[in-house]
Amino acid sequence: MERKLAEEQGLQYHAIRSGKLRRYGRGVAELFDVRTVSANARDAWRFSRGLSDARKLLREIKPDVVFVKGGYVGLPVGMAARRLKIPLVIHESDTVMGLTNRLLAPYAQVVATGFPVDHFKNVKTSAHLIPTGNPIRQEMLSGDRNRAIKHFGLSTNRQTLLFIGGSSGAHAINETLFAALPNLTESYNIIHQTGEKDIDAAMFQRQRLLADRRDRYAPQAYMHQELADAYALADIVITRCGANVLAELAALAKPSLLIPLPTSANNHQLHNAHYLVQRGAARMLEQDKLNPIALRAAIDRLAESESDKKYLASAFKRLAITDAADRLAEIVLEAGA
Repeated sequence: MERKLAEEQGLQYHAIRSGKLRRYGRGVAELFDVRTVSANARDAWRFSRGLSDARKLLREIKPDVVFVKGGYVGLPVGMAARRLKIPLVIHESDTVMGLTNRLLAPYAQVVATGFPVDHFKNVKTSAHLIPTGNPIRQEMLSGDRNRAIKHFGLSTNRQTLLFIGGSSGAHAINETLFAALPNLTESYNIIHQTGEKDIDAAMFQRQRLLADRRDRYAPQAYMHQELADAYALADIVITRCGANVLAELAALAKPSLLIPLPTSANNHQLHNAHYLVQRGAARMLEQDKLNPIALRAAIDRLAESESDKKYLASAFKRLAITDAADRLAEIVLEAGA
């Protein structure tokens, strides 16, 4: 996906191998699980090769600055930049810093953050901590309701729910929605980004609906420009808690029900959700409490109260930073000057 997106923008793309440290929140015991140990050992070799590849690539390109957003593939690139004395800027999207960024922070010239810097007081770094917010795709702010109605084939005489599970979907949310579809389509239109793995199941569930309700459910494996239109039409968004989608929802001031991924590294999705809930900007339903009845009840509570939706939208909007990309670009350019 990254290669395709980069090349569409006319950017030169280079790939290196790397490996991740598997940590699934099951405590110390999981570090000694045979499958986990085996996978981590294999990826330690990949990381070593990735570090060598990154050093070779940076020597060839001779960049003025290296920018790392975190993620296991960023670690060998950031470490190679340090060894080659290339200025390093890192950006942490979430409310808790990931392992890659924590390891690179002591060597960075600037640590930019998507959330206020008081969340990162314990990070060991001599770099400047600068809150920039999280970059958003500007095209997401220019969606069109009428275009969405036409594209998804929905009517406007009922509220529209938008389910987003990230680029690969969210299987637990999808399964719960499938079970709740006959009930939810009594009252709502539904746009559903399923991910590639569950799109066939979603189409099957659509065919199982009563004939007069099938046009109330619009499943899509993945959305590009049409996501902006889906945002524009949606009355309520049900989503995971990745930093990027939260930044878009804040900019659009969308009433949202958050279902954080329970096994995310450092529980960052749960921390992101708590940050917003504590500020009155969103509602949350934890996955261990997720079932068709609880999902319907949480949606109804929001849908039936215009005052609650307006309150959430207003609180979310106050947290939005819509020029984060410009702020980050200025930091990177200055570090590389």
